Amino acid sequence: MKRRNSRRMEILKRREEVAQNCLDGKTIRQIAESLKLSVGTICNDLKTIRDEWQEHAQESISRQKALLLARINHLEKMAYEAFENSKGEQAISTQRGKGKTGSSSLEIIKQEVRRYSPGDPRFLQIIVDCIAQKCRLLGLNVISGTSGNDHLPVIGFEIVRPDIDDEMDEMNE
Repeated sequence: MKRRNSRRMEILKRREEVAQNCLDGKTIRQIAESLKLSVGTICNDLKTIRDEWQEHAQESISRQKALLLARINHLEKMAYEAFENSKGEQAISTQRGKGKTGSSSLEIIKQEVRRYSPGDPRFLQIIVDCIAQKCRLLGLNVISGTSGNDHLPVIGFEIVRPDIDDEMDEMNE
């Protein structure tokens, strides 16, 4: 049992040296010569090392994707809440000064206009952007047009937002 563990430790130590030499830019032949090993052994070690690097990179990418997905989901949730809060009756207050220029008497006129808001469309745009980011992150990009394959359908969507300026004009009339 001790001999087996000792052999494993030797191999791990050797692979660390092989990996360091590889990262330093040495060729397989140079690594083999410096460690007094066969080219075949170095090739096998490098294959194992690269497989481990690939596995670690995939795990790291998966962790980063999960973190980014959680952040996007949080932002999307906040945008939904803000959109819901922006719905309903809103009061818009304005103040204007009325009087003669140079006169010390200035009359301030306050005006309050109430209107119903179907919700601020800027929050909908944030939600759409969040969905698009999630699709890209997960590799679910929507096909837009054809890419040489005329049989592929064109998929898309459009968000229609009410024009707030038109609403304001109607309410002021």
